[in-house]
Amino acid sequence: MKARDSLNIIVLDPDQASGKLMLALLEQISCVEQACLIEKQPDLALQRVQSGEFDICLLTARFCEWSADQFIAKARGGGSTCGFILLTDGADIESDLRILRSGALDYLTRQDISVSRLERSIAYAHSRKIWEDEIQDRLALDKLVTAMSMRFVNLRPSEIDREIRAALMSLGEFAGGDRCFIFQLAENAAIARMSHEWCAVGIDPVIGIYRRIKLSDFAWIVDQLREQQCLHISDSESLSSEAVQAGDFLRARSIESCLIVPMLYRGSIKGAIGFTSHTTKGGWPEPIIRLLRIAGEILANSLEQKRVQEALSESEERYRSLIEHLGEGILYSDTEDIILHVNNRMTEI
Repeated sequence: MKARDSLNIIVLDPDQASGKLMLALLEQISCVEQACLIEKQPDLALQRVQSGEFDICLLTARFCEWSADQFIAKARGGGSTCGFILLTDGADIESDLRILRSGALDYLTRQDISVSRLERSIAYAHSRKIWEDEIQDRLALDKLVTAMSMRFVNLRPSEIDREIRAALMSLGEFAGGDRCFIFQLAENAAIARMSHEWCAVGIDPVIGIYRRIKLSDFAWIVDQLREQQCLHISDSESLSSEAVQAGDFLRARSIESCLIVPMLYRGSIKGAIGFTSHTTKGGWPEPIIRLLRIAGEILANSLEQKRVQEALSESEERYRSLIEHLGEGILYSDTEDIILHVNNRMTEI
């Protein structure tokens, strides 16, 4: 959502005189970047509100053949995230209450409207809309993380990479980034590699470039992650002097913003999950970051499970190969003398 200093407002008022007065008041409010008036054509008005170009819609209790609550329901049904403010004359309190319950965030009484009251109402409605959107985002991410956790239960090692790629796509699309990736630390903790990556349409993958990187080349980032801190860069142009190297790296790759979350396994850092955007500056709210930390731990657990299972399989294979090539015959049986395994030499005896 746009910052408060760049709001787009649409006014739906069938009364031309009062609609133009509202536009004149909006012109005096510094946070309003653009305002437009629609007096008729409800279908056009609905289309504009559903387009996503407006942050706030000021509408009368009745707009052409639709009541305000009917219009709000149609707009929401079409995916509109616009915040609605009711313009009322105060004559029908029951109708006004019904409209507020249907989703209007605030109301203004026509005869009492002034620039200051209009500005306060817009600020309140916009702040409330941001809060409601953050709550919805948190609920949606909570649901996503829960589903992710369930998908990783009892996976075979060969299935884990596929599920991780699917999880990165879900997280990347949710976070609004154009790339989501995982870096894993090597055993010596001096080298890292990008092991998994998801890219939005039109974004070139870089996983082949970062198969092996020296952590000393990214000292500031690594220091933050080792302290189990999230690296949250909302604008690559406004980093501190300590982060000059990171800023140069991001700008050289046209990255506007990024979020990197440590991946922890039993309190120990195993790598990081990251999101980048080449087009958008801005941040992620703290509740979302906390849930992304949980997602990172789920992925770290899965990767550790894969590593352990693969190491066990490799050990078993080495042991089996050793047994098969021994010069002595070997036979395994259970407590009931049922033969479980014989090596090649035993079959020759």
